[in-house]
Amino acid sequence: MVHYKTELMLEFPGFVLFDPVVLQEFVLEKGIEDDDLLKYFINNPTIGEESIQRGILLPIYNIEPFDYEILINTTTKSEIPTEWVVFKKEVSLPLQVKSGRLAVEDIFMIMNWDYESNYSDFATEKSLNPQPNVEGGELNGDTGDRFDIPAGNYGVKVLGFLDVNEPDIFESKCGYELFFEKMDTLPIIPENINVDKLDYKVKVISER
Repeated sequence: MVHYKTELMLEFPGFVLFDPVVLQEFVLEKGIEDDDLLKYFINNPTIGEESIQRGILLPIYNIEPFDYEILINTTTKSEIPTEWVVFKKEVSLPLQVKSGRLAVEDIFMIMNWDYESNYSDFATEKSLNPQPNVEGGELNGDTGDRFDIPAGNYGVKVLGFLDVNEPDIFESKCGYELFFEKMDTLPIIPENINVDKLDYKVKVISER
């Protein structure tokens, strides 16, 4: 079953999953003073790569700003119709959770990082939707969301989907199903995988 389901209305070309508690610890550890973490990681690629390898951030970027459904699946069985599947990445991406909660946000949030204003009570505040979304229920619609998930190390695989039966591109459902597998240790991304070059586009506009 789907652990959590939400909708993101992106203003920028990507979204990111992270535990803000973990990310803030990393920012302090590295002595990062730039609020634009994305720019900092691009300009300091060794630290940027480390943030991904250590499961600090799981970015899904270079996608079109659009409305996407996001499904968090803690099983191996997909909830997406086979004919909707655009891709499934078999690489297991690392993600670290300490607070027992995760944020899924427009990538804008790490371009304007402000832990005290946005996340200081992250671990204790009420979830926007603490229960799994049920079929027919209204999805949260915002540029970001957060959900409860047990603390630990995770490997995450990404499936992209698009409703191919809907001719109107602005009405067709599209998004990402993220398969979370809890692990004793974080998975290691193979050396032949360049995370920056993974193609996550579901090609909603460009090919329809």
